[in-house]
Amino acid sequence: MKKSKNTLFADIRSHEIRDWERILSVSQKEYTIFDIETTGIHSDITELAAMRVKKGKVTERYHTLVKPRGAMERRVVEMTGITPSLVKNAPSVEEVLPSFIGFLGRDILMGHGLDSDLIVLARNLLALGKPLLANEYIDTHTLAREVISGEDVEGKYSVQALCAYYQLPCTTFHRALADCEAEKLVFESLVKDKKVRAK
Repeated sequence: MKKSKNTLFADIRSHEIRDWERILSVSQKEYTIFDIETTGIHSDITELAAMRVKKGKVTERYHTLVKPRGAMERRVVEMTGITPSLVKNAPSVEEVLPSFIGFLGRDILMGHGLDSDLIVLARNLLALGKPLLANEYIDTHTLAREVISGEDVEGKYSVQALCAYYQLPCTTFHRALADCEAEKLVFESLVKDKKVRAK
């Protein structure tokens, strides 16, 4: 049975970790960051990346370009720098999803606006007749809205805006692996900030 977008969102958000004690605990143990880039049309993936973090250190990375099924929106090409020529010889989503899902395993996931990426992933898994993920996850967009007042951050809590707010050394955005690197720094900064404000 095909799931509606609202049903998928509800299913996915039921796995989001919002309790700060758990979030602080996870930050000191193990989690996996992941990020997806798409064509901008119908959850068509062009890039996948993930990083496994243990006790603050990156221990493994996963990265691949993906050949999309359809056309790419011009605005997305301009934003990401991922062009049709860059992905024309890349593997298909059918080829890469098994290894990507295998990399994620049952880890607690982390990312920015992660529910949107999880929707993209879910739609692709459903299209291939594969089971959906049921991993718990932490969303730095949710955390940022709780930790920092809105007037202090330009750009509606985007990764780029949060990197600027915390003066983090991030220069590349809208590429999956670079965004994973930036999201790790943002997560660590938010956790540190939360601890300071709680005193």
